[in-house]
Amino acid sequence: MIAWIVTAACVLCVWLLLMLPAFPKRGWAAFYGKKYFAHRGLHDENVCENSMQAFRLAVQAGCGIELDVHMTQDGQLCVFHDDTLKRLCGREEAIRDMTMEALRSVPLPDGQTIPALEEVLEWVRGRVPLIVEIKSPEIGNCAVSEKLWQCLENYRGDYLVQSFDPFQLRWFKKHAPWVIRGQLAQKCRYEGPFRFRYLLQMMAGNLLFNRISAPDYIAYRQEDTKKYCYRMMRRVYRPGLAVWTVRSAAEAEKMKEISDAIIFENFRPEKM
Repeated sequence: MIAWIVTAACVLCVWLLLMLPAFPKRGWAAFYGKKYFAHRGLHDENVCENSMQAFRLAVQAGCGIELDVHMTQDGQLCVFHDDTLKRLCGREEAIRDMTMEALRSVPLPDGQTIPALEEVLEWVRGRVPLIVEIKSPEIGNCAVSEKLWQCLENYRGDYLVQSFDPFQLRWFKKHAPWVIRGQLAQKCRYEGPFRFRYLLQMMAGNLLFNRISAPDYIAYRQEDTKKYCYRMMRRVYRPGLAVWTVRSAAEAEKMKEISDAIIFENFRPEKM
């Protein structure tokens, strides 16, 4: 019996060690006051996600902006969520196989063009805080993070970077440690036979890669915030906590109790 207790205690200690976020805890202005961030900008059925108009509306509303960046074939950063153009533009091409010029010739559903990150940064100019999600086609390929830092190092405004890939955050920890980093995570979901990649997803969902990324905050899927690892993280380490994607005012009220930042869409919060 004692052996089982000792074993359980050791497993718990290892788990808590692997979950350890950045230490000491850092504060930053972007999360002050239960901040709202518009998921891919303030988009709706008439305004496309991750578009310049969606970002303009977010700035007008006074809320922060969450956006996604991919690296193009010619080493530029475009603001787009998916790996391919299929869902939004009805084309099969992958973002990484196209140049920025070619991407800008592909219209979004509302007729706008896919923006470059530099274009967004130049327009926002620090008026609202940004959360930049790093999309990497290959885990551990940090060329996108290196390019992102080239775009951000002279930017004057509050911003944070986040990614599902802990190696992108580790790159920032090594090369720009003052940048606030967020580890994205969610409960593992899979269908069919168990595969090795599902084990990696389960580990990521249980925040077991935090020693790689050393995140300042955790950005967790709001439907999964009842998971024990999220509650343990909140009670033991108390890092910054963000939830995504909140889709109603009622959900936002619930999430305020357990998070510092709310990434939202499909509604307009009264106070932002």
